[in-house]
Amino acid sequence: MTLPHEARYLPGEPVAVQLVFTNVTTSPFSLEYVPQIHVTKHLDTAPVLYSQVGAEQRVDTKPDEKIITDFIWDQKDTNGEQVPPGWYDITWKPPDAPRPIDGKIGLGSSAMVLIQHPQGAMEKTIEVNESRTVNDITVTLEHVELTSREMKVYAFVTQPDYPPTVQSSPFWNAATEYRIDGGAPVILPHPMMDYMENGTRFIWGGTTPKGTLDPVPSDTHELVFKIISMKVSTSPDDPQYTVEGPWEFKIPLE
Repeated sequence: MTLPHEARYLPGEPVAVQLVFTNVTTSPFSLEYVPQIHVTKHLDTAPVLYSQVGAEQRVDTKPDEKIITDFIWDQKDTNGEQVPPGWYDITWKPPDAPRPIDGKIGLGSSAMVLIQHPQGAMEKTIEVNESRTVNDITVTLEHVELTSREMKVYAFVTQPDYPPTVQSSPFWNAATEYRIDGGAPVILPHPMMDYMENGTRFIWGGTTPKGTLDPVPSDTHELVFKIISMKVSTSPDDPQYTVEGPWEFKIPLE
């Protein structure tokens, strides 16, 4: 699929996508397929927001020949409504076809598309450095980085007698959400965890493309960040158990 790995558009701008099949074998190859793309909200497990299916095609390709199919997404969902700003995943379904003798058919690829906030995104770093202790686990929200691309959140987490074992962290994952100006909660993926001698640093956003968080609108007044619960264990060989929070932080953005 040809589209910048991360493309940015203003609301309503058409998103152009090309599916490109290349015969990477040394022999002619015939393929029957139905080209189709799917759009989903990044980090969201909700159903597909939009899909487009082309007419069934049969193509006969020579070695190194490319077959191109064009798609346009108008940024609307299946109900014809404009999708809200944020990151979206555009993926294509690979064809169901036998493998060539001396080549292969690749898996479906994807690209991330950012629908930008019309008012712009907030760009600044907020030093928070506030701590909350619940059930003997202390979370210090260190800072929040806001850019036109995304939000990143850094926290330092520890507990008494940390660490329970040498060169391991007791923390496995964290159920986390945030709200902007009292809106609906946004569920976050599990953070990246950086083990340190006196605690574990949690980082949400930006460590991998799959973990990218939406940028924050420039006119936002307050961010509420909440860790709901954590999965911990006393050693790598012991079963995990849940420690309930919440560890909640209210961050003014004005």
